[in-house]
Amino acid sequence: MWIGPFAGKNTNEAEKVRQIKDWVRELLDAEEFPVFVTQLNCAEPGCPDLETVIAVMVEGGPPAQYRLFKPISEIVRDDIAALAARPEELPQAG
Repeated sequence: MWIGPFAGKNTNEAEKVRQIKDWVRELLDAEEFPVFVTQLNCAEPGCPDLETVIAVMVEGGPPAQYRLFKPISEIVRDDIAALAARPEELPQAG
């Protein structure tokens, strides 16, 4: 039996991750790419305790990675829209 990454976690967090993935696919034009959302402890000086890393897996190339210096629970659609304003970092098919 496979146990998913959110087994035992708050279902609100799992829903928030799905929402973030939907925003990434919509706003970064990444419908065809797998999207991963991970919350990490940030150990860098001046960094908040938690950060969120979004990776868009692009076929034939390295993943496009984005760091948002806030926990998953605080990410809003405008945060993802701001990523779309940086076209040099948008995922491209290989």
